[in-house]
Amino acid sequence: MPGIQKRTISLRAEHAAWVDELVARGDYSSVSEVVREGLRALRQRNEAVEKWLREEVAPAVANESPSAKPHAGTGR
Repeated sequence: MPGIQKRTISLRAEHAAWVDELVARGDYSSVSEVVREGLRALRQRNEAVEKWLREEVAPAVANESPSAKPHAGTGR
């Protein structure tokens, strides 16, 4: 793979055991493959959250009427 950079990481014992189990049962061919898949999943989740915030939350907040906002200090 072009552009490969080696890293050293530390994992909690339960995470290391799970990674080892995934490799041992053949779900992944190496520890690196497990980590790469985890990073891809994390990137996809982060991108989905950013999209949701940008496309749904921000417009909803921008369109919120002043009367719908709670009064300062009253919780209403």
